[in-house]
Amino acid sequence: MHVKKRTLCPRPVESFTGRLDILDKMQRYYDSNTKSRHVFVLHGLGGSGKSQLAFKFLHDCQAGNW
Repeated sequence: MHVKKRTLCPRPVESFTGRLDILDKMQRYYDSNTKSRHVFVLHGLGGSGKSQLAFKFLHDCQAGNW
């Protein structure tokens, strides 16, 4: 029996320059109350970088950058 290895979310692309204002807002929102569930909605046109922004946020959180 082959057990599938659990993987983390994809890394953001190397050329990611980011929206530091949005990343900072997300970080402050998630740090505001650690005892409750948080939901943050990213919305916008296709190709505007929503997924890359989410990947960058998760990568920074997992790396302990926050």
